[in-house]
Amino acid sequence: MTFIFNLLMKKFMEPVNLITSLGGRSPIYITRLTRYGVAGGLTLVLDIVLLFILVEFLGIYYLLAAGTTYVIAHSTNYFIQRNWGFKESKSHVFKGYVYFIFFGILGIFLTVSLLAVAVEKLELNYLLGRWFVSIFVGLVLFVLNYNITFKMGKELSHLFKRVKKKK
Repeated sequence: MTFIFNLLMKKFMEPVNLITSLGGRSPIYITRLTRYGVAGGLTLVLDIVLLFILVEFLGIYYLLAAGTTYVIAHSTNYFIQRNWGFKESKSHVFKGYVYFIFFGILGIFLTVSLLAVAVEKLELNYLLGRWFVSIFVGLVLFVLNYNITFKMGKELSHLFKRVKKKK
């Protein structure tokens, strides 16, 4: 059974890897951002489906439900990021997860706070507000996780080197 699952995953992941790396022509940091976005998008769908269920079917207050579903989706996201987007990470799995959780706490704070503003002040529907909030929070967390959690910042060092002028 495991063999069949691995074979199916390989057949599924080959085209996904090809697309997210633009056929292997994309710089690695763009590939990582793309994969971070794909994984984040999938876990966001999980987050929003769970949020809808908790609020609409179980009657849980939307801000409490948003915090709960964020934790579930964020942990799922770490597993995907660690094994796909940042599989070359040099950070220890446990230490990386601690950073990921720490940034996740920041993400919960930002998500719930900005969602409250979107719903209470801007009068957006809570699901629509959650989508908008996710874009901002996702970009902030990508930068933090890229550089600190997965220690990939050195990949970008060539972008910031000054070109020496010839004398």
